Amino acid sequence: MADVKQCACGTKLGDRNTSGRCQPCGVAHHNGLLETKAKRASSMKRVWQRPEYRANHSAKMKARCARPEVIERLRQHAKKIGLQRMGVEAMRNPALIAKRSLRGTLTKMAWCPPHLIDDARELRRAGYRLAEIKEIIAERDEAEKEQIRKVMGASHA
Repeated sequence: MADVKQCACGTKLGDRNTSGRCQPCGVAHHNGLLETKAKRASSMKRVWQRPEYRANHSAKMKARCARPEVIERLRQHAKKIGLQRMGVEAMRNPALIAKRSLRGTLTKMAWCPPHLIDDARELRRAGYRLAEIKEIIAERDEAEKEQIRKVMGASHA
């Protein structure tokens, strides 16, 4: 008697199955492929660029969310899954606070090299104006680059 083919999840597979996966596992595998994700992302970006699609989608969502029964159903679902509690816990989680802080810093101080952000903050606390801080940081960054160029040039000579 031939061995019965099985998926990794334990589901029995038919004789003609060539993938070695059941339907749910096959879909999960396909959805996890980077090519699939990239293709879907580019497709959705293209679709959302069309103004008529955006307007149509926005109108549908406004109409849907204006209905009291939908609002109540969403409110009950949020309570059921503890959305408020999860949000509060996320706000208090030190790792997430640090991540949010870093993201904000990198956005607001995009002009400053990341390794000199602390120096820029110290200059700000010392009373320097932003234009002066940018100038000082640019000089420090250039000096560091020049020092690296000298070291690299000396090692290659």
